[in-house]
Amino acid sequence: MSAANDVGAAAAPGFLDAFAGVSEAVESGAGLPEVARATAHALSASVAIVDSSANVLAVACRSPEDERAVLSGGTVLELKVADEPVGELRYRVRDSVPPPALVRMVGTMVGQEVERARMPERASRAEVGTFLSDLLERRTTDRDNILARASELGADLTAGASVLVTRAVPQHPEEGDWRARVLAVAERGLRAVERDSLVAWVDDDVVVLVPSPDAELAQR
Repeated sequence: MSAANDVGAAAAPGFLDAFAGVSEAVESGAGLPEVARATAHALSASVAIVDSSANVLAVACRSPEDERAVLSGGTVLELKVADEPVGELRYRVRDSVPPPALVRMVGTMVGQEVERARMPERASRAEVGTFLSDLLERRTTDRDNILARASELGADLTAGASVLVTRAVPQHPEEGDWRARVLAVAERGLRAVERDSLVAWVDDDVVVLVPSPDAELAQR
């Protein structure tokens, strides 16, 4: 499509109506499931919204088989906010291919909603990272202060704790936010062993604090 045609498509009533539906879903704070449905309607496609750790956040598909097809072989649009990757919009067109300008504009709105949805999680992770960094660097040494801060983050350290430090290095070039994916894998593994464990990146290391002095539990 030429630049002139692209601009013309953006001015078409159908184009604007399609974009307006996504914009309204985002502005109303309806959440990612509603944004996914509006996106599917706008693009006339089955869609899946995925975060930077490859977790599926919302889908709007006709069937489980359709969802699997979208996730495994759909068109992928990287979602960015301020040039930072926040996830992907994966879609599988049902009828005619949507105008590239519409896809870009919808992708911008979806990216903003993904970023908004993950803000509480990012704040929590930042707090955990600051706490673990303070422990390792001995900026926090008062026992009562340590126990109080850990408790605020959901970990009871009154019986003691174990700390694990691991360096993660990709073996080959990785696309997207590989550090977020590593952290997500670590968090899932920890929940299966000790759900109140804390984990975060501290500089180039993944630091895990297990709220138990049990060495065998920490080694799991």
